[in-house]
Amino acid sequence: TAAQEYAVKEAQKATYRDTNDFSQYVSQLGKNHNSESITGKVVNAGIQGVFPFKKTPANMLVRGFEYSPLEFVKVLRSDIKQVKSGDMAAADMIDHISSGLTGTGLLGLGIYLASQGLLSGGSSGDDKQDNFNKLQGQQGYALSIGDKNYTLDSLAPEILPVFVGVELYNRWTDSGKNPASIWDSLTRIASPVLDMSMLSGLNDIIDNVSYTDKSGKLWAVAASDAASLLSQFIPTLGGQIERTTEDTRQTTFIDRNSPITSDIQYAIGKAANKIPGVDYNQINYIDAWGRKTDTGSTAGKIANNFFNPAYVSKNNTTALDTELQRLYDAGQTKVLPQRAETSTKVNDKYLTGDEYEKYQTTQGQTSYNILSQAVSTFDYKNMTDEQKAKVVAGAYEYSTYKANRQIAAQRGETSKDSEWDKYADAEKNGVDFWTMWKIKHPEDKNGNGKADEKEQKAVINALAGLTPTQKTYIRNSIK
Repeated sequence: TAAQEYAVKEAQKATYRDTNDFSQYVSQLGKNHNSESITGKVVNAGIQGVFPFKKTPANMLVRGFEYSPLEFVKVLRSDIKQVKSGDMAAADMIDHISSGLTGTGLLGLGIYLASQGLLSGGSSGDDKQDNFNKLQGQQGYALSIGDKNYTLDSLAPEILPVFVGVELYNRWTDSGKNPASIWDSLTRIASPVLDMSMLSGLNDIIDNVSYTDKSGKLWAVAASDAASLLSQFIPTLGGQIERTTEDTRQTTFIDRNSPITSDIQYAIGKAANKIPGVDYNQINYIDAWGRKTDTGSTAGKIANNFFNPAYVSKNNTTALDTELQRLYDAGQTKVLPQRAETSTKVNDKYLTGDEYEKYQTTQGQTSYNILSQAVSTFDYKNMTDEQKAKVVAGAYEYSTYKANRQIAAQRGETSKDSEWDKYADAEKNGVDFWTMWKIKHPEDKNGNGKADEKEQKAVINALAGLTPTQKTYIRNSIK
């Protein structure tokens, strides 16, 4: 009967199993099993590896457009004509209008939540800023309650209009209320769908290619696609168990000393993450400040990995983070901390996984401790932003120097002479980096554009807390 057909149709739409032109086209990708050419068979297998599920995300994207202001465009351009010609029932057009109204209301909700700082959007398009946000515990498409962030992308597609509202607000404010930002926001409606697990194969390929040089991009795509195809046979349950048994967040390390290429290592590592007890190239994730990420209690891990569809993070913004953000917003583009590359070398030798952990820990903790001390001082606050940015850059360089020295010493190797040797020697004599920096970069009172010995000695004499022995050592070190 008509009622039964209508009920079936609505049930299929509710479970994203309905058939429309877009979902039918997408679902047919990679299904040409009758291809007689080897190339055709390889291409079909490749598409199956990247997109193991196609119809569901396609329908989710369709629902996202239906429940948005864009649905009104369809009503005006098509539905009205079809109703007049008798090709569409008026009830269907009313249903489409209702969908558009609902989506518009949800868009307004997104604008409101974003304006109150309660809901975040996706990528800002600035990798440095995005990484710095993650360092502070922020997440994309997440609801902020207290000091916790809960991702909401698992609620797609119903939540898509809300995210469009967030993007609209963010683009509108960031662009100085430029009308062009409205269209840019609407074009980002598919972003949450691309972040969903059913499209993880595509995201893995994008990540994998980022580890590969230009000459190996095509091979990286093929290798990642093959690994994605094989990983489909590994139950999701395995990955949940693996993450539950880990005390700290883990990441796949690309060992440049290995005979296995970087793209293959990355692909295998992603697959191994779904197999309990297999720790191929897995190391502790050390953030830009040299910190590990504790995964929480056993009960919490079970709840989050098996029952909670959202990812939960805790805000950990410090006074230092706030100051660095202020400098970055003021145009000082080199002040945000960065994690060391896995391709880092010490004495022309690549780091191993264990060495990388120690290297990143030393580099991150040293820079954090130096700058946390500096930004709270009267001398720092009286500097110009350009001078402050130089302090930050100096702290990063010195932290890298210390990390290099530590790994070289661990290997029993000698290190090349460096301009930072005097800072390290001063530390051994109880004089910290910030004190040495002020001595090395005194106020240019005579206007000659450089630090001369007289100005440096004036700073030394004015410093409190230094012993006569330390002052004598410093005077001798600056000659």
